[in-house]
Amino acid sequence: ERFRLLAENVTDVVFLSEDGAITWMAPSLLEALGWRSEQWLGRHLVDFCHPEDQALARRQEARVEAGEQAIFRVRARDHQNRWHWLEVHAGPNRNSQGALQGSVAVFRVVDADVAAEAELDRRARTDPLTGLFNRQEIFERLEGLARGRRQGDSAVAVLFCDIDHFKTINDHHGHAGGDAVLWSLAQRLKQCTRREDLVGRIGGDELLVVLQTVPSLQEAEEIAAKIHQTTREPLELPSGVVTPTLSIGVTLIKPDELVERVVERADQAMYEAKQRGRDRVVTFT
Repeated sequence: ERFRLLAENVTDVVFLSEDGAITWMAPSLLEALGWRSEQWLGRHLVDFCHPEDQALARRQEARVEAGEQAIFRVRARDHQNRWHWLEVHAGPNRNSQGALQGSVAVFRVVDADVAAEAELDRRARTDPLTGLFNRQEIFERLEGLARGRRQGDSAVAVLFCDIDHFKTINDHHGHAGGDAVLWSLAQRLKQCTRREDLVGRIGGDELLVVLQTVPSLQEAEEIAAKIHQTTREPLELPSGVVTPTLSIGVTLIKPDELVERVVERADQAMYEAKQRGRDRVVTFT
């Protein structure tokens, strides 16, 4: 009686399985996912899992049926076919003689936990002002691209972008104005690049763009020129109009090249653009 009261009134969902098929399901399933308990009887947890999580669910089910403990997360659909994250704790179910007779598991909906963890992860990887990748994240991703480069692969270009006269912008429009310019340029850079490309802020007014799968340095230069032209559209600030410009250095990653060397070469190209009068694109091989 005590077990019945506990199992039927806990907010977490408890269920028993034999050979993976559910034989008993707590009524709390209705509150958690909108299903009646009998709708899951004879079914497997994997039947309700997101297609991308079904392989994981099958592996964990096999482990538990073999007598192991398992803790894992999967997405499962509710009665309205909406996906929710579940945290499942499962283990073997043994009779009074210790013989294995299936499994017992409990799960709870952890959508809020997953969302909070994703937000913390996003904050750890992005620049808080612009929403671009921060220095550490874009360097780590660039390192992965550089490490996997081989002769014959499509080219990957690195664009080192520096905002011209940014100190003057801050002096004339205040730091709030400077922040507004940075944010606006970040949005323009994201709009100018493709989904697979990377954009990050690596310093105060320094932005890095990584163009994946470009045919050549000339093609990368042409893309950089489009970015250069798009980002120089005037911005209206409360303190007046600003027409931001970028000095952009462009180079390509060489096979097995260190990230520091790639970025240094792009930085040198950007510095050359500054020397030539700013507001332009310069390439280095």
